Amino acid sequence: MWVYTLVLTALLPLLESSRGKKLQALLINLRGVKLLLLPALPLIVYIQLLMPRFELSNDLFGDWFQHAQFFTIFIYGYAMARSQGLWEELVRLRWVTLAVALVLAAVYLPLVLTAPDDASEALLLFARTLRGFYLWTALLAILGWAKLLLDHPFRWLPYASEAVYPWYILHQSVTVLLAYWLLPRALGPVVEPALVVLGTVACCVLLHEFIIRRVRWLRPLFGLKPMLRAAEAMAIAADVPKATTGSRVSG
Repeated sequence: MWVYTLVLTALLPLLESSRGKKLQALLINLRGVKLLLLPALPLIVYIQLLMPRFELSNDLFGDWFQHAQFFTIFIYGYAMARSQGLWEELVRLRWVTLAVALVLAAVYLPLVLTAPDDASEALLLFARTLRGFYLWTALLAILGWAKLLLDHPFRWLPYASEAVYPWYILHQSVTVLLAYWLLPRALGPVVEPALVVLGTVACCVLLHEFIIRRVRWLRPLFGLKPMLRAAEAMAIAADVPKATTGSRVSG
């Protein structure tokens, strides 16, 4: 995410140019079936051409399939996040995207689990296409329902918004360390993952609350605003007038 943010920063002059805004408009003005289909096409191309050639390693260098997939979605997010009209369309389509995603998952998962090792190219082509459409429609469903259910002036939202990036940075390292420590103890398939999950949440809570957000020089390293500005922003967000709820997108 940090690397993608740096690349995005370098691309901002291009993205905010007249041509860049026209390209963004092609995405944010999509509606209905076009929104479900067209942005998924690059993802399907990556799955068809790059996934078979590059092992899923999560390495910064070499895992070009995941970089192509994730960075494309990252750029989609940059363009989509500021378009109120697109958010309204995602809410309107939330039942459609949810139903389509569930149907695609119901077809794709059994197909992948039962496919033979020597599956034909036609079957692989079909399965990879399903995967691309499923990923995109599932994302649209999540965004549409999140907009409807979570885009309200909850008092805990400013704190959660501040915590999300430190948690994102911390969670993988904490999970790996806990798993490394717990694995030799052979606690079984229930206790061990439960402890890893609970331990990861607990460590993220404690590290964020009592160290990261309270140490001035650590705050910018974890994407947090200077202490005074953050306190002012959270105070303003917590005092959002109830009248603002009238502008919610209706269900």
